[in-house]
Amino acid sequence: MQKKRVLKRVEDTFLANQKSPQKAIKELKALVKEGQKSGDVLLLGASYYHLSVIYYNLLDWDNMLSEAIKAVSLLENTTEYELLARARVSLSFAYGMHDNNNKAYVESEKAYRLLKTHKIKGHSRYVALNNTASYLDRMGDYKAAAKLFEECLQVTATETPEDYGDIVMYTINLANTYRKSKEYEKAAKTLDSVEPLLEKANH
Repeated sequence: MQKKRVLKRVEDTFLANQKSPQKAIKELKALVKEGQKSGDVLLLGASYYHLSVIYYNLLDWDNMLSEAIKAVSLLENTTEYELLARARVSLSFAYGMHDNNNKAYVESEKAYRLLKTHKIKGHSRYVALNNTASYLDRMGDYKAAAKLFEECLQVTATETPEDYGDIVMYTINLANTYRKSKEYEKAAKTLDSVEPLLEKANH
């Protein structure tokens, strides 16, 4: 119960100040100081993770990377597997924005494996899958990327078929990977499936 209260407190602080990034940073840094005094690893890890998200929104890749590294290093010592996976995805994205695609792929793949091992479904899993595939695509491994995009699309369509926006994005990503691997027929067929999804998303 204590863990849930800590996580809720950090998330509530983040959500309450989303429209004012500088205030959010100030409030989250206050929680960091509190966590440092009390030695509360979860409070620290969750605060660093949410700081990384704020810096993502500000396009501040250096601070995002710094906060995500701290979040991952602390959350590795907890059993908050989904939060750790989300922090790894944040770290992955920060590495990607620093053009370190190999490290970005490694962190994203670790996030996906963690979620799969602990049978955690939902949005975090889809994002981890999509990111892992995206970095494989960036590194030119189109076959492996397509396989993961296919899996991402399949689990999203099966588990949350009403998430048309995400399904459209994953479908376009898959089609683009097919195109890069010169599987033009597959790419065209995949793109053809987007139009009805867009119509549903707009209703």
